[in-house]
Amino acid sequence: MKAKRLWLIVLAPLLAALVFAGCKNGDDVVALVGETPVYRWYFDAYLNKQLALYVKLNGVDLTRPENRATFEEYKILRLDDLVDEAAMREEARTLGLDELSAEEEAVIDQNYLAYYNSVTAYYLEQYGTDEAGAKKAEQAYIAFLKESGLTPARARADMRDAFIINKYVDHVAGIMELTEEELKARYDNEVAVYQMQCNNNPAWFGENVSDPVVYAPEGYRDTARITLRFNDAQLLKLQTAAQNAQDAVDKYNDLVTLHGEGAGQVERQIAVMEKAQEAFESVREECLGELADEIRELRQQVLDGADFIELMEEKSQDTHLISYFVHEGSTHLEASYKAAALQLQNEGDISDVVYLSDGVCIIKLMEFIEPGARPYESVKDALRTRIVNNSKLNDKVSLQTECGNAARAAGIVQTFPEKLK
Repeated sequence: MKAKRLWLIVLAPLLAALVFAGCKNGDDVVALVGETPVYRWYFDAYLNKQLALYVKLNGVDLTRPENRATFEEYKILRLDDLVDEAAMREEARTLGLDELSAEEEAVIDQNYLAYYNSVTAYYLEQYGTDEAGAKKAEQAYIAFLKESGLTPARARADMRDAFIINKYVDHVAGIMELTEEELKARYDNEVAVYQMQCNNNPAWFGENVSDPVVYAPEGYRDTARITLRFNDAQLLKLQTAAQNAQDAVDKYNDLVTLHGEGAGQVERQIAVMEKAQEAFESVREECLGELADEIRELRQQVLDGADFIELMEEKSQDTHLISYFVHEGSTHLEASYKAAALQLQNEGDISDVVYLSDGVCIIKLMEFIEPGARPYESVKDALRTRIVNNSKLNDKVSLQTECGNAARAAGIVQTFPEKLK
């Protein structure tokens, strides 16, 4: 561990030199708000995050050829998001809030270095902390950034922009302050709301969990999961088989309309329809089997001593990288997940492969949730942080929309959608 820390200390000045050298490759500007640009690399990084989230939430890959029209509209919407954000940075610039002090720049440097260390620590564990291992870890870090369209300079610039935006929000909206009495009143109200809702319907808790938990009904358990979803090749197979099955159903309906039930052509089409459905099920079983083999390897790593949460953060293809709270009355979870989670008997137990509608997972029983209200003193600091952060987020969203609308009304917004092709 000492060797790792020493290497990072030695590397820091070299890293700083790399970061402060900047990115001088003439990035395209895809939008301009006053004097504040939106660069193509920033748009691409933001778009990629949003597309990944869209796939996970909606199961649709907008980049596929059949979704081209929707994809082009989606890109314009995401560009509008960044125009609103740039408008807020432009407002910050006109107020001089983008002129950061040496102390503020140092805070950003510390944030960036902490981020760098947290990412490279994983690779150093793999490759070792000697010179060769550190070089591989650095290369892996650069590759990790590149997947999101980033470089060290861009990652640091992104953090600086976020710092300026937060500074602007604090300047305009102020920082929310809660007295002890106000915080206690918020706690009492939240406990009362959760108690009332959970008494009426215990499943409500699992769909409305907050951090920190201030109240929980009886019968809940906290679970985490590592999820693998169908990959592009598997999705293509499934979509092709599903389309064939649907085409067979459509043809059956057409034949029934033309010839009526019981006609020879209709009866023959029933056989075709059943065969197409069987083919789809066969493809699905094949794809699930491939994923199951992969996740069994991960399960074995956990059984051999690998940390489940670390493996989840590295490998899981889930949007939900935190707890799943499960109750026998839960309605927000897939039936297969709920059933498998409820079968786990002891904290730390790992499930066998669980088959989901869009992939597979393994589950770890983290703990049985203690019912009732949490003591105020045990949650007040986390509760204060959540309330203040939520207030700041709401202020940011409102100001971002307000600044974007004002910039458009003032005629200082230029967009170049042709550069998004």
